[in-house]
Amino acid sequence: MRFLIYCATALWAFGGCSGSGGGSSASGGDASSSVAVPSSASSALSSSSFSSAASSLSSALSSTASSSAQSSSLAAGVPPLYLFLFMHTEDHINHAYSERRYRELLPEVRALKEAYAQTGLIWTIEFQGSDAKTVAERNEEALADTLREAAAEGVIAFGYHARHDPTYANNPMQGITASDTFERKVDAMREWVSCEKEPTFGGALYDSNGTCKPGGVRAIMDHFGTPGLVTGLFLYSKAAIGEHDAGVHAIREHLSTRYLGFGFPDHGSAAQGGDAALEDLFTRLTPSPYTSGTLFWSENILRINDGDALNHISSLSLIDGSEAIRAQLDRLDRSRPLVINAHLGSKYTYTRNDLRPSTSPTIYAYDHPDAPELPETHRNSDEEIDRRFATEKEALQTLVVFAASEKQVRFVSAQELVDLVMSEEFKTVDAQELTTLAQAFKTHVDTHGVVPDFVGDGMHYYALRDLFSLLMRSSTENETLALLESYGPFNLATQSNAATIEASKLESIKTSHAQRFEAPKSWNVRAENIVLNRYDTLSAAQLLYAMAAHHLGARRAITIPAMQSLPETYALLQALDYEDAQATSWSLKPAVLMP
Repeated sequence: MRFLIYCATALWAFGGCSGSGGGSSASGGDASSSVAVPSSASSALSSSSFSSAASSLSSALSSTASSSAQSSSLAAGVPPLYLFLFMHTEDHINHAYSERRYRELLPEVRALKEAYAQTGLIWTIEFQGSDAKTVAERNEEALADTLREAAAEGVIAFGYHARHDPTYANNPMQGITASDTFERKVDAMREWVSCEKEPTFGGALYDSNGTCKPGGVRAIMDHFGTPGLVTGLFLYSKAAIGEHDAGVHAIREHLSTRYLGFGFPDHGSAAQGGDAALEDLFTRLTPSPYTSGTLFWSENILRINDGDALNHISSLSLIDGSEAIRAQLDRLDRSRPLVINAHLGSKYTYTRNDLRPSTSPTIYAYDHPDAPELPETHRNSDEEIDRRFATEKEALQTLVVFAASEKQVRFVSAQELVDLVMSEEFKTVDAQELTTLAQAFKTHVDTHGVVPDFVGDGMHYYALRDLFSLLMRSSTENETLALLESYGPFNLATQSNAATIEASKLESIKTSHAQRFEAPKSWNVRAENIVLNRYDTLSAAQLLYAMAAHHLGARRAITIPAMQSLPETYALLQALDYEDAQATSWSLKPAVLMP
C-alpha cells in the first residue's frame, strides 16, 4: 500500500511514477543532509511498470476511506492549499471589548459556512487559560453556551495558547536555564499549563489543601472541551521562539492525543522574516514536492509556521483588509502543498496599534496590575472599532470566496490537519522500512561524518530520535513497530570519536533500555522515554550508529567512525536564537501532505 500511495504522489507531483525521485533531487536542498528514495522504490517506479502500477493504484485507492480526496486531487493536478483560521484571544480583562469579537464574528463565520459548505470553513478560538475562565464564568448573554453550541455544530473549535497567561514576568519559568534537569523544567511548565494564576500580578493560586486551582489548559478542557491546538509553550520566558520537550511532556499529563502546534512566527519580537537561516532550515525540511515550508515536525508535534518560509509569504491577518489578503494569495507558490495561517478576531479591533512602544491588552494589564483595563488613550474610537470589524468581515468573505472558487483549497481544523499528515498508514514502521532507514543513517554517517538531519524512505520521514527509539525496540527481523514519542538528547557532546563495541555488549544495552521507549502506562514528571547522552562508553550518536549496523547484520565487533553527533540543523537553530536546541535538532523531520 505504501508503494501505491507513493505512486499517487508521483502522479500529482511529477506527472508520472518514473525516475528515482520521491522528489529528493527536486527539492533544491542539500542532498547530503537527508536521504533519497531507496533503489527498490526507484526500480518499482520505472516507466515500464507505470501502467500496471497506475491500474493497481486506482483499484487500491477505491477501497480506502481517503480514496475520493486523493483521486480528486490527482484529477485536479494541483497540490492542496489548506487554510487554518484561528483567533488568539489574549484578553481576560477588558470583557466587553474582547467578547464583542465573538458576538460580531461568529455569526459571520456561521453564515459563510452555510453558504460555502464545500470550503469546510471552521474557526479555531485559541484561549489562554485566564480568559477561558472569565468567558465561561461570566457567560454574559449566554456567550459561553453559544460557543459550546457552535463547537458542537463544527463551526468553531478550541485551542490553548500558554504565552499570554499572567504574567510575562511572574511565572515559574523565570530563572530556568539549559543546565537545569529535565524534571525541573517539566515542573515549571507543569505549573504554568495546569494552574490558575492571579489575573494581573501572576503566580499560581492554591486551594486550602495546597493544590493549585485548575487553570491553563485545564480551564479550556473544563469549560469548552479538549483543545486540538496547543501553542506558546515557551520554556525560556524571555524568548517567544522555540517550544521544548519539557512543555510537550507537561501537556501530556492532560492531552494524550496528537495535537497541532505553531512553528516559527512572522510577527512580534520573535519574527524571523526572511532570515537566511530559516530559509536554509526549510530547504532541508522540504526534500520532496509533497513537503512545504509551512509545515514540519519538532518535539514530537506537527507545527504550522506563520507563513511560507521558502517564499517569504507571511500569515494572513484579516484585519489588514481584503486588498492585502488578495495580494498575499496572489503570491502563493502552488507548486507544493501549503498550510497558511489566517487570523480572525484581532485584539487590535479595539486596541490601538499605533502606540510606541506597542502595547496589547495583556501587556498593559501586567504593566498596570492595580488598574489593568485599557484606558481610553489605548483604545480605538467606537467608529474605528466598527470600521475594523467591517474590515475583518469583508476580508473573511474574500478568503472564503477564494477557497470556494480555487482548485484544492479548503479550511481545516487542527485535528483534520494532524489526521491528514499522521494517517494510520504511517503510525507503524515495518521491518523492510526500518532496514531502509538504518541503511540510510549508516550510509550518511560513513559518507559525510555527521549524523543526517533526518532519515526517510522517500515517502515518509523520521527524526533521529524516532530512529533511535525504533532500533532500540527492534528485536526480530519481521516485526512491525509503533512510532512512539521520545525526548532528548539534552547535553550530547558535539563530536563523537571512533569506537568499537561487541555485538553482545550492544544487545545488552538494548535489553537494559528498550523498555524505556515503550508507550508509558501513566504520566510521570520523570519521563522514561529519553535519549540519554551516554550509554556505557558510547554517546547516543555512537549507539545509534551501532544499532543501525547491527540491524543491518553486523554480529561481531562493530566499528563506529568518528562523527559529528548533532545534525547540521542544530547550527541553523542556534542562528535563529533557538535556545537549548540539541533535543530539537534530533526531533526535526519534514511533514508530508498527501494529495
